[in-house]
Parts: sequence; C-alpha cells; structure tokens
Amino acid sequence: MRHFVSILLNLCLGLFLADAAISLLDATLVLGLGLHLLTEFRGMAAFLTLGASAAIYVLMAITPMVPKRFFLPITLFNPVSLLAVLPIMIFHYDWLPRFDWVVSFCQMLLGLGILFW
Repeated sequence: MRHFVSILLNLCLGLFLADAAISLLDATLVLGLGLHLLTEFRGMAAFLTLGASAAIYVLMAITPMVPKRFFLPITLFNPVSLLAVLPIMIFHYDWLPRFDWVVSFCQMLLGLGILFW
C-alpha cells in the first residue's frame, strides 16, 4: 500500500508541475503574442491535475501516509485560484490574461518550492 501511495503522490506532483509549465507557457504566449497554441493541452493537463488532486484529497482523509504539509496546498490550489478569478472576470475582464499569467507563475513557484523542499 505504501508503494502505491508513493507512486500516486509522485504522479500528482508531476502532473501539477506539468500543468504549471504548460499553463505558464500558454499564458505567456497569449499575453505576449496573442497566440492560443497550447490551450487544448493546457485544458487536458488541468483536467488530469484536478482529478489527481481530488484523489489525493480523498486519500488524505483515508490514510495518514500522505504528508499534508506538502500536498494540501497542491490539492487546494486549483479550487482557490478558480474562486479568486471570479471577481476579476466580473469587474475587470480585461485583466484576465495578466491574472492568468500570475496564477500560472504562482503555480510554478508552488510546485517547484514543494519539489525542492
């Protein structure tokens, strides 16, 4: 069981970092050049990351083998960022590409910080 949890945690962290890299590159391309080349890949990566995060969140409730200090921020990052974007979408829609870049950059910093910790 410990080996399975270890593989699942590594997969979740890898998916989180891959989603961060794709999101940051896509947001940079959109903000800098207006190109939406990686949007489909970004959507697929975000969907897989959200599924893995949900699985880890459930696994945190079931077993104490998951280090909550590292994986609770990963599991809560996407829902919190989605809630944070709502006021931007309502009141300042033109700020959305910049906010998207900032969120992607923060996701990359969080993932790398957890990886190197």
